[in-house]
Amino acid sequence: ILAGEPAQIEEAIKDCIAAVEMDPKSARAYFGLGVAYRMRYESENRQPGDFQAAVDAWTKAVDLAPNNYIYRRRLQQYGPPLDKPYAFYD
Repeated sequence: ILAGEPAQIEEAIKDCIAAVEMDPKSARAYFGLGVAYRMRYESENRQPGDFQAAVDAWTKAVDLAPNNYIYRRRLQQYGPPLDKPYAFYD
């Protein structure tokens, strides 16, 4: 997927969807799906709804693994603001 070739991005999306269907409680699969949608959104093969699909997948990843900093950070970059999972300056 990181090569960014259109066929590889499409294959990654299909693979991530299959992974989510096999294990709907896999935060890692949802995070990967969000990355794949974001890669397609940034490509010339952008589909309507790719950006929102990425945010939705990252939201699901955070719901499943709320203390994962990487998942939360990515969602904060592109999605709605989130509370920090820890008291940073208490």
